[in-house]
Amino acid sequence: MRLWGVSMVRNEADIIETFVRHNLTFLDGLAIVDHRSADDTPQIVGALAREGLPLIVLANDAVAYAQKEITTSALRHVLARTGADFVFPIDADEFIKTPSRARLERALVGIPAGAHGLMNWPTYVPDFDAPYRGILDCARGARRLVESRHVLGKVVVARHFADTPRALLAGGNHAVLPWFGAGEHDVGHHHVLAADDLAIAHLPFRSAGQFTVKIVVNRLARIAAGRDVLPEKQRRIAYRRIADRQPIDAAFLLRMAVNFSVAAVDWIDPDAAMLVDDPFLAEIALRYTAEADVDPMPLVLAAIEQLAGRENAARRAVAARAA
Repeated sequence: MRLWGVSMVRNEADIIETFVRHNLTFLDGLAIVDHRSADDTPQIVGALAREGLPLIVLANDAVAYAQKEITTSALRHVLARTGADFVFPIDADEFIKTPSRARLERALVGIPAGAHGLMNWPTYVPDFDAPYRGILDCARGARRLVESRHVLGKVVVARHFADTPRALLAGGNHAVLPWFGAGEHDVGHHHVLAADDLAIAHLPFRSAGQFTVKIVVNRLARIAAGRDVLPEKQRRIAYRRIADRQPIDAAFLLRMAVNFSVAAVDWIDPDAAMLVDDPFLAEIALRYTAEADVDPMPLVLAAIEQLAGRENAARRAVAARAA
């Protein structure tokens, strides 16, 4: 059985090496699409590729956030190039969690013909009160939220996806859609995999700097794509806090983490959240990752420059057509 992963990444220098090394303990290879990173993400991925790790390195220069289209295209590229039986569309803050490769394969064999797999997606929460000492310390000290109150999972895509040219990944890689714009009632069969066999550990927030970049840059790119999140969504609430110059402190980060992807009306107080030790990270060592927290300002400014550049290009194009 050949297993590959595909990931669209942006400004993930703090975690990309950890993501690659961990997930390659279970996968045969990873395709990474860099989406206009302004930090050291491309350099780190390039260094990992030069080590000889099985990576396909791609890039997408679009300013707008079009994850489902970009990741779907990369997924089809992987299926055609590698002959993979299953492809895991995963983000840089997501880690395959399984007792062994053999157990993983047994779980995938149980997916019925014509279906795709759906994996549990537990949230992991670091100790935000502790000083940030690098991603390995952060990830190994993170604890699993016992009750992830969102209803989302993560899809693992079977090879027959290649035979359905209209199909694409849903936003966030939570399902396979039979065609662009399909509703939930149109989605085909997804086989739910037992969490003890295979899950995707999610470490969405690591530090105040990383959180700020994630929220601000992602929203700017979504606005450029005409896909801004609704005002009541968590990302917009966090964005308003940053814009209002309120502190992104440990208490706020904990509140965001335990309520990840949950509607604001259903948020709970962090003190009511149960966290348990449930390690997910493989025994890996890093060579290229800095231990310092992310400095958000250069990365936010780079995103603004990219948007301004796109506006300038559009203005020039209009002027050229009018000439």
